[in-house]
Amino acid sequence: MAGERLFTPELISYAQKTQATYGVYASCCLAAAFVETTCGTNGSIFPHTNNFFNIKKGSWKGAVYRGYRVYSTRLESFLDFGRLLTSPAYARLTAGSRNVFEYIDRYAERYAP
Repeated sequence: MAGERLFTPELISYAQKTQATYGVYASCCLAAAFVETTCGTNGSIFPHTNNFFNIKKGSWKGAVYRGYRVYSTRLESFLDFGRLLTSPAYARLTAGSRNVFEYIDRYAERYAP
């Protein structure tokens, strides 16, 4: 199964690095990557971009594939996700979150219809 090969222990270290750098819970990084790549089976964007979070071009100055940011490494994708979630547009997600469950609730609110 593609997801089993994609979600390796290596990704845990990337999520932990993101948490250490930006304060974004490692478990939330992994959960978001799991959802956004459909457990690594999303064949249209991810394999061409290393973009675990389906982050669109926006103000990105790097390479782009079909409107999505292209990362040279998987770690770069995780760190950019952390940077994005701690930017002013997303700051309320991390500000005042007392635990990972509250953080997830706030993250989910951002994408609720």
